[in-house]
Amino acid sequence: MFGLLGKFGRDKSANMAIAAALFSPVLFGGTGLAVDYAFFYNKSAKLQHAADLAALAAAKELGIAGTSEEQIRSVASNYAKSNFARATGQSDIASMMKVETSVSPDRSGLNVAIAYTWAPFFAHTFDGKVLPIRVSAKAVLASQASICTLSLDTSARGSLSLTGKSAIRARDCTVQANSADTQALQVPVTGKIQSETTCVTGGYAGLTTSYDPKPLTDCPAVSDPLSNRSFPTKTSCDFKEVLVADKRKTLQPGVYCGGLFITQDAEVTFQSGTYTFIDGDLDIGGGSTVKGKRVSLFFRQNSRLFVRNASTLDLSAPENGSMAGMLVAAHPSNDPDLVFEVQSDDAKDFTGLIYTPNNTFKLGDDVDGDGECDLFNDPPLPEFVRVGLQALGINIELNFGRGNDPLLEIGIGRGAGNNEEWKDLNNGKKSRPSLNDLVGCLANVGQYSDWTAIVARNVLVTSGVDLVLNADYAGSEVPVPANNGVIGTRTRLAN
Repeated sequence: MFGLLGKFGRDKSANMAIAAALFSPVLFGGTGLAVDYAFFYNKSAKLQHAADLAALAAAKELGIAGTSEEQIRSVASNYAKSNFARATGQSDIASMMKVETSVSPDRSGLNVAIAYTWAPFFAHTFDGKVLPIRVSAKAVLASQASICTLSLDTSARGSLSLTGKSAIRARDCTVQANSADTQALQVPVTGKIQSETTCVTGGYAGLTTSYDPKPLTDCPAVSDPLSNRSFPTKTSCDFKEVLVADKRKTLQPGVYCGGLFITQDAEVTFQSGTYTFIDGDLDIGGGSTVKGKRVSLFFRQNSRLFVRNASTLDLSAPENGSMAGMLVAAHPSNDPDLVFEVQSDDAKDFTGLIYTPNNTFKLGDDVDGDGECDLFNDPPLPEFVRVGLQALGINIELNFGRGNDPLLEIGIGRGAGNNEEWKDLNNGKKSRPSLNDLVGCLANVGQYSDWTAIVARNVLVTSGVDLVLNADYAGSEVPVPANNGVIGTRTRLAN
């Protein structure tokens, strides 16, 4: 017996078998704990990122008038779940995630808390904090002023410039030029920029008295805040070469090819929706009035907005949908030589974002500051417009001087020769109007808008223009389009 026991004790394979039998539960438990904690830390990091993004997204809703707390909670929940699902590749997470959002009483911030239920091997028996996984994020509305005018060109001289007696009034927001040129920002002694902050990557030209406050230089360039945005892709034409003259008309949203020309005291209402322009301008003039709510004007493939003098605009951007907040937008691939131009002396309600990342946005038309519009820069009338006006018995007479001399005479009338009855564009007089009486060169934009913001390759504000950039984002039904956080009510993480 003792001999047998001795042999058993000296048998190494038997010892290993016993050791394996005795320690296998510990080994399996350790492996299970390692797997559990690897899962825990991996999912915690992804949950925290989802919570951060959800808090920032939901906090932006705080600045939109009329947004209920229930809507804010819904935004946070949807944002957190969709981002976590995308990060983990999980599709069925609705029953595993609980998202709770609490808004501060003064609506200055909110907290997003996420609880994620999972099935660990052993970790929950040693550490009760792993089940469920809990993370939270707090976001608040930041106090820094948002940008309401941004010129994106990084090298142009006068990328953001004023001429003659003109003004930009943006007391509650920032005016910024990305150009590194020593005269990236140009304001003459008769011009004025009033803002909460004026910032330029390079330098500025003009007296400091033309700026209120004095510009900050060497500011970091701000990247295009909407560079990742998608735009309508439909290019099949719904309407071709549309002329509206001397009548009241309601237009429908859709794709306009070849141009839409509005003139001769027409009164046009744009129904709500997106108007896409391809290979032709939206050209508004001739004393016409254009109005519309929840309207987005989108330009692609060699098209632009051109609003002539003696016209009235009353437009605001959509409140929801894919183009929410976008009033005027140009595709980044649009022809860079095209200049978007608003000469209207009455565009006081122009609520929304103007976005022309590859095009200059110009206000007014008196670039040389002589008090007269530089009409020789205006685009010629398309052939379909000439033919259409002639069919209506309307003649357009344009008499230019030599070379680039100012326009000597312009008239729009009915009939022919000396018996023409000129349109009543001269304070009730029926005689041929003078250049200044007919076209003037004053432009008023934005005075009655809740908010207006401009992001363009270059921004030019000419003599006689009064551009008001209000920033009442919280009081507007029109939301600021999703961007990188520099436009509209700004938010930041506080945890």
